[in-house]
Amino acid sequence: TGLLDLLTPAEVEAVIGHELGHLKCEHGVWMTLLNLSTQVLDVLLGPIVSIPTQQLLLRWQRAAEFSCDRAALLVAQDFKVVVSVIM
Repeated sequence: TGLLDLLTPAEVEAVIGHELGHLKCEHGVWMTLLNLSTQVLDVLLGPIVSIPTQQLLLRWQRAAEFSCDRAALLVAQDFKVVVSVIM
């Protein structure tokens, strides 16, 4: 509720749009699978394989966040609102 007190109604819509983007793209499911895979690789093959895999995972996470920022933009229809929320 503290976040809601700080944001304008348009910014709240942008935040909800961002989070719904994660749900629509099933990022939670993919993140769980990727994290488990990375841990298994670390145990079985060691850091030589798991570190590059973690780097790829972080790259995917950044792309997922960018996609959800675009979802926020579709909801808000105002880039200034989205920028104010993500900055």
